[in-house]
Amino acid sequence: MTVLYLVLPIGLVLSAAFLYLCVRSISGGQFDDLDTPAIRAILDDEPVESQTQPTGEEEADEVPTREGEVG
Repeated sequence: MTVLYLVLPIGLVLSAAFLYLCVRSISGGQFDDLDTPAIRAILDDEPVESQTQPTGEEEADEVPTREGEVG
């Protein structure tokens, strides 16, 4: 029964905080446009410029070693 004296105030504070954040996001316009983000996910992105692929002529990445080790 004594645990209610701890859990109840914590629950009320968390509920009030979530209610405040919800009202703040609604009044701030967070939920004004619900259709455009879904459409934007379907649309194609702009084409990316082709990047040159390595030809293999470059030196391979060397593995760093500690001083005195062979590697």
